[in-house]
Amino acid sequence: MKALRNFSNEDKGTLLFNLFPDLMPELLQKLALHCQDIIERQEELSISWKFPDYIPFYYWLGLAYDVAILIEERHVRLENLVQEFAAGLFNERLYMFVADFIQRLSIALLDLWNYPQYNVAVKLLFYQKILPW
Repeated sequence: MKALRNFSNEDKGTLLFNLFPDLMPELLQKLALHCQDIIERQEELSISWKFPDYIPFYYWLGLAYDVAILIEERHVRLENLVQEFAAGLFNERLYMFVADFIQRLSIALLDLWNYPQYNVAVKLLFYQKILPW
């Protein structure tokens, strides 16, 4: 696993797409809805934000906007997903937001445990703890 430290976040994003190609359309749809929820509830969320010292809410909101725009601009059918799309979602600035979403989704979708690639994906994305929650 030490070798994973040499992978860029863009490489990890590409590998994630390759590990779970059948989950990508659903993942992108859920990620877009997650971003939309944050954007629509920004006033409520900004008041109840629990981690202002770690990540300011408005920075997180900006990431939600950026991810939503990226998905909207580049959302294509699965067979047309290219490495650049994965790299775009997992660039250094957006990585924390997308990885946090996938971590929360993986907890919600317990059937992911049935995928033999699941442990590899978790190690790729969460080798180090991303966020404090």
